[in-house]
Amino acid sequence: SRYDEALLALDVTERERIEPGQSAFLRGLVLAKQRRYGEATASFEKSKSFDPKLGTVCDYQIATILQQEGKFREARDRFTNVAERDLEGDSGSMARQNAEALTKRLEGRRAFSASVGLQYLYDSNVILKPDLVSAATESISGEADASTAVTAQASFSPAVPHPYDVKFQYGFSMNKHQNLHEFDVMSHSLGAAPALRMGNQSINAPIQYSYTLVDGEKYLSSLALLPSWLFSPREGQQTAISLRFQSKDFLQPALTDSENRDATEFAGGVSWFWIIAEQKGYLNAKYEYNHEAARGNNWSYAGHRAGVNALYPVGDRWKFQAGIEGLV
Repeated sequence: SRYDEALLALDVTERERIEPGQSAFLRGLVLAKQRRYGEATASFEKSKSFDPKLGTVCDYQIATILQQEGKFREARDRFTNVAERDLEGDSGSMARQNAEALTKRLEGRRAFSASVGLQYLYDSNVILKPDLVSAATESISGEADASTAVTAQASFSPAVPHPYDVKFQYGFSMNKHQNLHEFDVMSHSLGAAPALRMGNQSINAPIQYSYTLVDGEKYLSSLALLPSWLFSPREGQQTAISLRFQSKDFLQPALTDSENRDATEFAGGVSWFWIIAEQKGYLNAKYEYNHEAARGNNWSYAGHRAGVNALYPVGDRWKFQAGIEGLV
C-alpha cells in the first residue's frame, strides 16, 4: 500500500539521519493512518526528542490519537496543554476547540444511568396484551379494575475507541391489578447495542432478549437482532435500511398444532426522509416486508407495508400534513 511505501522511504531518511525530527513526525502520521496508535505515539515522542520545536504539533497528534482510542479525559488534558502553549497559533486554536468539545462530551455523557417509574392506573375495560404479535391475542375482560404499574431501566455505555460505540441495557416492567390478577403482566429485557459511526453514516446492530410472565406464569421468551444502516445520500436527506430477525417461543402449550405460535420472523425495510421548505417541512417514504414462519398454520403470514407522509408549511402560521399507508 502507499502507506507501506511511505514507511520504506522514511526508513531511508532515518538511516541517513536526514531531518530526524521531521522524519519521525511523518512516520507517526503514517502509522496513525494505519491505526497503529501505539507505534505512532512512540514516533511522535521520538520526534519531540529530536526537535523540541515540533513539541506542540506532536502533542496535538498524540491528543488526536487518544481521542480516537476513546481516552477522552487524557485527550482533553493533552489538548488543553497544547492550547496553553500555543495561544496564537493554529494548533493552539484547534486544540482549544477540541478540548472544549471533549469537556462538553464528558459532562454530558454518563457511563451509567437508571430510572424508575411508578403509576396508579384505572381502566374501565381491562385488556390483556402482553406482546405485540397481533390484536387477536388480546383478552378483553369487560370489567373495570385498578392497577399499579412499575417500570425500571438501566443502561451502561463504556468508553470505547472512536468510531465505535456500545450500550448495554436492562428493562423491567410490571402491571399488577387489584382484583383481575389473570391480567397481571411482568417482563424483563436485556440488550446490547453496538454501533459503528463514520461521518454521516452509522451501522447499528442491537440485540435484545425479553422474557414475559402473565399472572405469574411463564408466557413468552423472545430473542431479536435488529441491524440497520443509516446514511445521508445527499444534504438534507437521510436513508435507513433495516433488518429484523426474531425468534419467539411461547412457553405455554398450544391447544392444537395449528394454534402453535412459536415462530421465526424476518423483516426488512427502507425509509427515506427529506427535509424541505427551508427545513420547515419534510417528505418521508417507507416500505417494509415482514414474514413470520410459525409452527401453527393459523399464525404464519407474509406482508408488505408501504407509506408516504408529508409536512409542508402554508404561510407563516399554518402547516399542511398528509399521509397514506397500506398493508397487504
